[in-house]
Amino acid sequence: MRATAQWDSEKRNTKMKKKRGLRRYYKNLALQNDFERMSFLDFQNDPNAWFDRWHWHFDWSGFGNHSFKKRKPHLDKLFRHFEMLIEKTKHLKIEFQLFALLLDNDSSSDAVFLHTSSPNDSDFPLTWENLSENCTLKNQNLVEYVNQLNEYEKLYGITDEPFCILVKKNIGIQITLYQTEFNGSNYLHTQNETEIKNTLLITSGLASVGVSACGQFSGNLEAHRPLHP
Repeated sequence: MRATAQWDSEKRNTKMKKKRGLRRYYKNLALQNDFERMSFLDFQNDPNAWFDRWHWHFDWSGFGNHSFKKRKPHLDKLFRHFEMLIEKTKHLKIEFQLFALLLDNDSSSDAVFLHTSSPNDSDFPLTWENLSENCTLKNQNLVEYVNQLNEYEKLYGITDEPFCILVKKNIGIQITLYQTEFNGSNYLHTQNETEIKNTLLITSGLASVGVSACGQFSGNLEAHRPLHP
């Protein structure tokens, strides 16, 4: 009987600690600057830096897959960091793409991307087939969230899962260049949800980034995961 009571007490304490940790985690989402440790994003010192599909996720654990209430704080953090990148890219001297990619129901795949031409001979710009200004998203909560982002231009696509690409006008290349028909055969032909994730290097937390001729951070760079409680 005593052992059972002790087990129940330890179980309650574990749940309380986990709850306090999650409260701290969500509070920190509005405060953290994931980019402050990324010296390779300092374009004032290296305006010719290059990026090969570099991207950053904000819901590594997929908390937002369970409810939009949990997804929204991660999206808020994503677009706050998008604005940070806008300020940073003002110092870039080469053409670039800066965009957010949101999948209908996969919060862990929501990411902001920075892409340029590079020594890796990767396609620039990245393009997609069959993009449209007509919304393809089925997740009504996400639709409402995206619709209130009035300062962003949006293009939509659909594979196994609908997705949305968001860019800011006059930041990087114009949005029409994201569509295959404006770029000949230089495109990313996405067949399904898995291919979208693989093609855009969303899997495994790896991204390629280069910093001009000095070669710092060239090749594969393991993404710095955000601080958890």
